[in-house]
Amino acid sequence: MTRPCLLLAFLAAAAAVLAAAGLRPAAAETSFAIEHLRIGVVSGPSTRPVAERLEPFRAYVADKMGVPVDIVGLKDGQALIDAAATHRIDYAVFTGAAYAMAVKTCGCVEPLAAPKSVDGSAGIRAILVVRNDSPYRQPADLAGKTLSAPGPQSVASRLVGFAALAADGSEPTKLFGRIDTAKGPDAALRALIDKTTDAALAWSTLEGDIGEGYDRGTLHDLVARQALDMHQIRIIWKSELIPNGPHAVRSDLPLTVKNELRDLLVGLVDAAPDAYDAIEPTFGGGFVPIGHSSYLPLLRIVTPPGGNPLDAPPRAN
Repeated sequence: MTRPCLLLAFLAAAAAVLAAAGLRPAAAETSFAIEHLRIGVVSGPSTRPVAERLEPFRAYVADKMGVPVDIVGLKDGQALIDAAATHRIDYAVFTGAAYAMAVKTCGCVEPLAAPKSVDGSAGIRAILVVRNDSPYRQPADLAGKTLSAPGPQSVASRLVGFAALAADGSEPTKLFGRIDTAKGPDAALRALIDKTTDAALAWSTLEGDIGEGYDRGTLHDLVARQALDMHQIRIIWKSELIPNGPHAVRSDLPLTVKNELRDLLVGLVDAAPDAYDAIEPTFGGGFVPIGHSSYLPLLRIVTPPGGNPLDAPPRAN
């Protein structure tokens, strides 16, 4: 037998001995398994109620992964980011903005899956709206005109809206002659309806019945309150999709663990509806796999603490 063959035989024999003893080489252990999974969620000041609510999810993950699972309640999004950055949690339920901030802060997380709504929408878009009787057909037509937009804590309508318009060649501070800050997307759109502005920034899923203002968003809310008829307005621009917040894990987790968790989430709504409802009470459409690039619209607008426009708790819209 040649020396290479002797080496292969030795390695095969060693592997057989380890397998018979129920052991694995150290390198294999770090590549294929973890001993404990810590799931971080925003709980507010008290962790007990959220831990009780999430027990069906915790128990299901523990059973399927075959490891102990703990729910770690944290007071806010910044605490959640800090816990991921300092290895105190392995898995986090983020908002989209918090995920983007975590990436900018530590570069230590990656998304697995994000929930979708029962209508099938996986996120929302910033939209630029004008009155239907106006001559404006594209953002460039609004040069020197007036824009009504919600304040800087409105992520989709204001922050993403401004950044995406600028990326499309229509920097709002240069395009518009005046920008009025409204109390929220609803107020911005009301200003348009009342003819006190030429255009307004709002948000929508742009999914569903157009006559009802789509399924969710500023238009839908006003139509539902009979404060808007969709024939009154026209959407002349929309941003990229801003996906719902992801379930994310630390990037240094073993690849097989990431894949197992992703598969678990994608199948959760059918396999364990009670566990799904526990962890995702807002969006009822199940999880879909998602990647880092889907959050680029949010990554463009966040900066680490010190120059962060999202220091205050952001609104989704």
